[in-house]
Amino acid sequence: MQTPWIVGLCAQWCHVCRGLAPDFQALSLEHPSVTWLWIDVEDHAELVQALDITTFPSVLVGMGEQLVFFGEAPGNAARFRAFLQPFALGRVTRAPQAPDEAAAEVFARLQQLPAPPGRLPG
Repeated sequence: MQTPWIVGLCAQWCHVCRGLAPDFQALSLEHPSVTWLWIDVEDHAELVQALDITTFPSVLVGMGEQLVFFGEAPGNAARFRAFLQPFALGRVTRAPQAPDEAAAEVFARLQQLPAPPGRLPG
């Protein structure tokens, strides 16, 4: 099975993101085979500025080297966990539609970094 990558894109000033951070952390511990990143888009603007994120939280999800999702994630903790669970379990393995080119480039760049920012233990 290809390794899933789940990248939470957040901002420190976003109260919804701050509220979901513990759930994201818990998921990283429940699914240690997944690469989990929690990235503050302002602290790492050089990596993610091409995404032009306007809604928080946003999520990038990839399987192996293929981006399978980029977009808004639910702001409610239970829905957030339920939304991410199929990705973490490897049940979603390909994009339902052509992925956003800028998002695919950002995902590829993150995978090439020797120490991606915001990596959570898993």
